[in-house]
Amino acid sequence: MRGTFERAKTRGKELQRNKGAQLAFEYGIYLFIVLFIYFVLIGLPLWNGAVWWLYWVVGNKFVLPGGFGITLGIALL
Repeated sequence: MRGTFERAKTRGKELQRNKGAQLAFEYGIYLFIVLFIYFVLIGLPLWNGAVWWLYWVVGNKFVLPGGFGITLGIALL
């Protein structure tokens, strides 16, 4: 039983990524999140992002009483 445990510890250390790869992956994910938020949701000054288009659609196309409430209700769901 003890030998199996020692072999499992040794194998676990062999399979673990090195610290540099872990940090690169972590910061890569952070960079992806920041870029997604900027380019998709905000977008300005390059283009109008999803938030601006939602504001425009609600202001110009959903011109009915309670239209914004419907949009917020759908977003809540």
